[in-house]
Amino acid sequence: MKFPGPLENQRLSSLLERAISREAQMWKVNVPKIPTNQNVSPSQRDEVIQWLAKLKYQFNLYPETFALASSLLDRFLATVK
Repeated sequence: MKFPGPLENQRLSSLLERAISREAQMWKVNVPKIPTNQNVSPSQRDEVIQWLAKLKYQFNLYPETFALASSLLDRFLATVK
């Protein structure tokens, strides 16, 4: 097994930093502006849960994945309210 020297380490570090910079520029998240007085209704939450269930079956995910996604959604909604 060959161990890289200091020059290879610097080059790798430089390449990784450039890749991270490019990724940060490409993956800007578009967050829609929602008025602060607007709440998520229970029916809207149920629509999202149904959508998550469809994704679970579409991608053949574990039930635990669906439960975790639902839990994270509920936790997020609880903090936003």
